[in-house]
Amino acid sequence: MTLPPLILPAPIAAPAPVAAPVAAPASSTLSAAKTAEPLAYPPSQTGFASRSTSMMLPVRAAPENWAAAKALVKSDPNWADWVNAKKALSAKWFAKTRDRADLIAGFPNDFVSPTTGAAVKWTMDLAEPPTGSTPAEISYKNAWSAINRQNNISFALDAARLYQLTGESKYAELAAAQLDFYASNYMKWPLATRIGNARMMGQSLDEATTVLTLLQTSHALQGYASAAQKAKWRDGLFYPIASNLQTYSYGPLNNINLWCAAGTAAIGLGHNNQTWIDAGTTGPRGISAVMKQGVTTDGIWAEGSFAYNNYVVLGLAWFFDAAASLGRSDLVNLYSADVQKMLMAPAVYRFDDGTLPSPSDTRGAVPPIDLPTHGAMYRHVPTTYGLQYAAGVRTWDTLMDPPAKTGVAPTLPAPQSNFSPDIRMASLRGGDWQVFVHFGQKTINHAQEEALTYELVHGKTSISRDAGADTSYSSAKQNEYFIKGVGNNVPLIDGLGQEQWALGEVKGFNPVAGTLEVLHPSYRKDASARRSYKLDANGFSETSRITVTAANATVRRLGVMFNTGCAVQVSDPRAGVASASAAPLGSPGFKHWTGVLKHQAQATWTAKLACASGKNYEMTIAGPGPHTVYRATAPNTPLPATRTALYVETSGVDASFTTSIKAMP
Repeated sequence: MTLPPLILPAPIAAPAPVAAPVAAPASSTLSAAKTAEPLAYPPSQTGFASRSTSMMLPVRAAPENWAAAKALVKSDPNWADWVNAKKALSAKWFAKTRDRADLIAGFPNDFVSPTTGAAVKWTMDLAEPPTGSTPAEISYKNAWSAINRQNNISFALDAARLYQLTGESKYAELAAAQLDFYASNYMKWPLATRIGNARMMGQSLDEATTVLTLLQTSHALQGYASAAQKAKWRDGLFYPIASNLQTYSYGPLNNINLWCAAGTAAIGLGHNNQTWIDAGTTGPRGISAVMKQGVTTDGIWAEGSFAYNNYVVLGLAWFFDAAASLGRSDLVNLYSADVQKMLMAPAVYRFDDGTLPSPSDTRGAVPPIDLPTHGAMYRHVPTTYGLQYAAGVRTWDTLMDPPAKTGVAPTLPAPQSNFSPDIRMASLRGGDWQVFVHFGQKTINHAQEEALTYELVHGKTSISRDAGADTSYSSAKQNEYFIKGVGNNVPLIDGLGQEQWALGEVKGFNPVAGTLEVLHPSYRKDASARRSYKLDANGFSETSRITVTAANATVRRLGVMFNTGCAVQVSDPRAGVASASAAPLGSPGFKHWTGVLKHQAQATWTAKLACASGKNYEMTIAGPGPHTVYRATAPNTPLPATRTALYVETSGVDASFTTSIKAMP
């Protein structure tokens, strides 16, 4: 879930660029739906009020102390080695021309093999691909160009930092030459309009992230560059980028809005341009407006992904870095309260094995306390976690502004049942059992066909977990399987999952009884799905009721999906005899199944789940009898990992299925 790796790592690795949002229906909104029935739950179980903030430290103004940095490098051999490694990589990178005017940058997410569709790992020594003639070959070359440009901009900043540290003009010349190049060519590159307006990169987001790096490079060269050179960078590069960033208004609010606002405001600060400062901070598309709309009352970013929650925090951290370098650390105070919430809010949903669930788009596991994200904020909105992380890494930031020593971070309280109505998440706990439910989406951006899905854990045994996303948003498995209903634990109608994003109507939540009930009246345009969950010390159960709501209802295929990393063993004769079969019709994701087995089961039957932890569980399926059962090997992450898919379905206009899971002796 990171950007294609830079050969010379950035101080804090950024989450992956955003895939193109899907246009929202005209009625889309970020406002939370009212629950159809009154809920009764203890206030301590909801909202950010229940989250411990004892690990938060006072907001600070970040200094930039290069004199102390120079002294540290002279006195500490480890820092001296780190700087020498930077010099060596910089020399290797700039030994040849890395970026050219004829290279047209596309989307880094398109860096997948034109022949296999699999994600390709970018390295410094990877040969430049031919342009090619097919759309896949062209997008691959353009993706290579984008990643190459991102790295070139990162190495330019390293050269500028080496100049600040050593005073050697050769490094300043290298860095300034890159700014000259981009200022000379920015307006010559074709205008990309697929996601906002961009020229240097393929979309607004990538220009917003790279411009923050370019601004730091420019700032580092203030004592070297001439007035004419600075004016060239301003008029040929920074102001045109600011104009393009402010055109971004694609669909409902998303994380790109935040990055574009941060980039605009930073450009204004870097050039003492109050117009751009205001546009990026207090304007209708500024940071304040974005944060007001995007940070839910639950303290989690509106897109419903813990990864993108962290990505927004990272965008603010990079903006704070730029502001602090220009003496405007006061701006941190405007957003620090939201940052504190976003840093800590995900932790309440962690499982006992120390992991978070993976709602919406998430590539790779996101920890409850994401140390790189906390570390990115150590200079501005510090936590004990962030300071401890920063103390263990060597970056330009930790060199010029060493983290303060801090005590051991407080232990997080044990996870309990939680209900976050604004972001549409809930969890239940009973004994050692935990279930996380993503019962709806607040916005279309990064929503998957996963409304009503759940993840189930017993102690440290993962019984059913969301696979997350493929390493590339452009891969076939990502777009045909992982984001589809077949890749999630959800109801299916004619083999298809949720038709469009929706908030969901909460009918009841009782943490004491361990119950949650949610209705999606328009799960598909002519069908509803209602699901109730129950969890206690004895195990878990969920009941799905799927109803065709069309006026002239016709018989449909109605069923539920269950995906597990445990081996599924079926010996109950009531399940029927399994035989090789084609996959069901419906979702394109079914074509990624292999080894499909099909059998006809009676109304109730059992299976054994044999998990890698050595623990075994009995799963009981109860539904209309008889019903059809499919078992198959399905994709899992990280690829080429696999898991077991279990799908049960019947034909009718109304059907209920109950899945119960309990530990075996």
